[in-house]
Amino acid sequence: MPRTARARGPVTAIDNMSIGRRAAIENLTTHLRFTLRTADVTTPGAFADLATVTHIAHLALPGSPTASARRPVDTLRAASTGTLTALDLAARRGARIVVASGSEIYGESNLGPPHRPHLENIGPASIFGTHRG
Repeated sequence: MPRTARARGPVTAIDNMSIGRRAAIENLTTHLRFTLRTADVTTPGAFADLATVTHIAHLALPGSPTASARRPVDTLRAASTGTLTALDLAARRGARIVVASGSEIYGESNLGPPHRPHLENIGPASIFGTHRG
């Protein structure tokens, strides 16, 4: 069982599903304490009526540079306004928050940042990427 499903209290995921697929979280939807709220984190109403908030994981960005490039304004809004909205909620509720973004949150391997020789002369892979080669 995923760690979020073993949480002691309720777990609410908020996603506008503009890029995500419900099938990716199908295994979570059967747990009684898990709720999927289809909403946009860039709007204050996305977090309305949440009873108890103790932890927030803000991962609201497309999982690939290609998806970010197709929706640059949405990506910037999720990274800026969405992050500020989540931080405001954490401050109001005294919650702990983790903010992570981009495809690197999923990891690649046990090795450090991968060497990507094809990117050496062309710059970042996305508007948020930096070359660490």
